[in-house]
Amino acid sequence: MGDWKTDKDFADGAEATRFWESLYGRALAGFESRTAIVGRVGQIAGNDVVLVHNNGAARKVQEKLRREYYGDDILFEAYHEHPGGRRIPGWAHEDLGVEMLAYGWLNPERNVRRAVLFLWPELKQTLIDNWAQWELEMEESRRSSGVGKARGPLIDGVRWVRGSTWRDGRFRYHTHNICVAFSALPKSVGFGLHDLSNSRKIQKAELAIQPEPETPRQGTLFQ
Repeated sequence: MGDWKTDKDFADGAEATRFWESLYGRALAGFESRTAIVGRVGQIAGNDVVLVHNNGAARKVQEKLRREYYGDDILFEAYHEHPGGRRIPGWAHEDLGVEMLAYGWLNPERNVRRAVLFLWPELKQTLIDNWAQWELEMEESRRSSGVGKARGPLIDGVRWVRGSTWRDGRFRYHTHNICVAFSALPKSVGFGLHDLSNSRKIQKAELAIQPEPETPRQGTLFQ
C-alpha cells in the first residue's frame, strides 16, 4: 500500500536526488548535471529528467523509484483497477519518449540503495515481443496466489504483483503489475546494475550510444 503524495514527495526529495546523481556519476562517463522536467503530463508515472554531459550532450531519462526491495526485478504496470471494476492501462502500455529508464530501490532505513539503467527503445521492444506471454503468466500467477495475497508465485521469471494507491486518506485504485526478473530479460536492454550503498558495480557492462527509437509497429502495445 502506498500514499501517492508521500511517495511523490520522497521521489522528489534530496535523498532521491543524491541517489540518482550517484548512479549517473558512476554509470555514465562525463555526467555533469541532472535537471527535472517540471509540469509534464503523466509525471505521476515517474520523474522525467534531462542529463547533461561535459561534452554538451543531453539525454532524457525517466526515473522510477521503489521503496521495498524483494529482488532484482522490474514492475511493469499492466493496468489500474478502480472501484467498480473500471480498468485503465498502466505505464507499460505507453511509449515514454525517453532514451533511458532509470530504475531503482531506495530505502535508507534498511540501507537499500540499488539501481540500474535500461535502454528504453530496447526495453520497449522486449515488452512488445513478450507482452502476450507475460500477460498469460501474470494471470496464472494471480490465480495461484491465494485469497488475500498481493504477490503470486514466480512462473518462468514472471509473477503477478498488486499494489494499492491512496491519496488524501482515500483508496484510489489497485495496480496490477507484471513483475519480471532481470534474469528473464535480454542483456541488451540494460547496463550497470549498481549497489549504491558501497562502491560495488554488480554487473560489468558498457554504454553504447543508441540510435533514435524506431517508430512503434502498428497494432502493438505501443501503438
